[in-house]
Amino acid sequence: MTNKKLLITGYVTTLLGSYTYDQYIKWVILDETNSAAFLGIATAITSVALFFAQFLGGIAADKYSPKRTMCAMELISATAALLSMVCIMMNFDLLITVIILNTVLVLTSSVYSIASKAALPYFVVTDHLKSFNSIQTACKNVLTLVSPILAYIMIKIGIDPIYAILLNLITFLLNTFWLIRLKPVSIETKKVVTIKFREAFNILYSDRIIFKMIIAAGILNFYLFGFELLEKSIGKIYFSSVSIYMLIGIAAAIGAIFAAFLVHSKNDSVQRILSFIDVKKMIFLQGMVILPFVLFSNLYTFLFATFFISFLTIMFNIEFFTLVQLNIDRTILGKVFAIIFLIATSTAPIANLVYGYLIEYDVLITCIVTMVGLIILSLIIPRTENRS
Repeated sequence: MTNKKLLITGYVTTLLGSYTYDQYIKWVILDETNSAAFLGIATAITSVALFFAQFLGGIAADKYSPKRTMCAMELISATAALLSMVCIMMNFDLLITVIILNTVLVLTSSVYSIASKAALPYFVVTDHLKSFNSIQTACKNVLTLVSPILAYIMIKIGIDPIYAILLNLITFLLNTFWLIRLKPVSIETKKVVTIKFREAFNILYSDRIIFKMIIAAGILNFYLFGFELLEKSIGKIYFSSVSIYMLIGIAAAIGAIFAAFLVHSKNDSVQRILSFIDVKKMIFLQGMVILPFVLFSNLYTFLFATFFISFLTIMFNIEFFTLVQLNIDRTILGKVFAIIFLIATSTAPIANLVYGYLIEYDVLITCIVTMVGLIILSLIIPRTENRS
């Protein structure tokens, strides 16, 4: 198998397991507690791990082989899943066990994500990076469409959490098998890089386009993390239906798939339209698509908002990751992506805490706060012009 096929196969395998588990286990938490606030606290705990993992991920990706780092993270994830299964069989508290497992998985997946972004230039020809990023994103979004359906089936037939964890464990091991078989596209030996985080930050800061996009993403993500928690909670808290819980996940996935398809399109008219949507317009539109739900408060308007917020976010992500990979020295990509993810996810813990209680207080007020916050943000963010 070629590197592309190995990377895509492993990527699809591990994400299918992780996404399905995530959809399933969050419903289990909501079903056990009937509390968006508790889910917010649990997610905030894992978000703290996500925040600190950025440092570890950047160091590991640059100091060690990205391939070995990715394999190590998958094996640690598999071990954590196995230990959690043992704890459940020994009648440890399910919610505590799941929160600990989720924290470990967030930590390992974060390091894995940084390493995988840094690894691509070593295993994919430079001219193919943008198309490969688009293919990866398309696969990811198809999985976000499939995973709610699989989670729905698991919930409906009454699958025990221990078996959901087992399925996730198997996907970690399968991905490791594919990763081991990767071979560099050149015989170039990876250099040991001693660059510090401050130097990597200065490199990012010197590129004004990239740096402004990072700052915008960091502020934007406060609202997006909160809205994601709302997406997970509203099916149970507001509509009281696992079917609606699944539909909301599917709407987000379809929006993301549609965005990836358009970005990858060769049609000149499509590309001209996409080039017109800069960061300011994207954030403004993300706020405005929530307005129909604020006015009418029904399932269809919430699905509409979910679809377009996902659509606009993916458009930003594809262009941004490609921009960084093509304009930053690949030997320091690990630390660069660590700083990017660190800034972009720094608002996750507080967002999950605030939104957890806000959702429990009033869903409509939560949407109004999100809408107004995004619109104000779009007005104060400096204009970011596209780089040709």
